[in-house]
Amino acid sequence: MKAMNHAVAEVRRAENKALREQGDRRLVGAMHVLRYAEANLPARYAAQLDALRASNLKAARAWAIKEELRELWSRESLDDALTR
Repeated sequence: MKAMNHAVAEVRRAENKALREQGDRRLVGAMHVLRYAEANLPARYAAQLDALRASNLKAARAWAIKEELRELWSRESLDDALTR
């Protein structure tokens, strides 16, 4: 999960740089939101996460992939993971 969090941060950083050059500040401060697992997200970040998830941003897709991996990691066996 540490590697996935790092990957999400890299995607967000690159996308934020490109967006800011266009005057788009949607990802400014979003790293705090993207570091959390959905189950542990504080209520104050819920609206920001919902907005990111509704977007077509690469950072939002990277976060979703991270959460899928977290779900896969929680499976007790290979059979359990494959039947998901």
